[in-house]
Amino acid sequence: MPFVTAQSIVHVLKGVRGEDVIIPRTQYGFEALQPVYSPSCLAIMLTRIGLQSLKVTDLLPFVSVRGVGEHPAFTDRGVSVFTNINVEEDLSLVQQLGDG
Repeated sequence: MPFVTAQSIVHVLKGVRGEDVIIPRTQYGFEALQPVYSPSCLAIMLTRIGLQSLKVTDLLPFVSVRGVGEHPAFTDRGVSVFTNINVEEDLSLVQQLGDG
């Protein structure tokens, strides 16, 4: 996540109210790469790993969850802070913004 910012992390942390997971939720759904996890999630995470259930969203039905909705902190230079580099084409966006 090359566009993650301190502001986006602080905004998510401000959502902490005692739930097991605080996770950003955008128009595209849960943003699974920037949640905050309570230590109480560890046992469930290890169980899910043992079951080869490795997607973060597979954990959510077993814990209490607070979604943090859209916020200006989730955008930096017009790009979502949740933009990820998964393929070579994604890298071109990072390079273009670096040149700008």
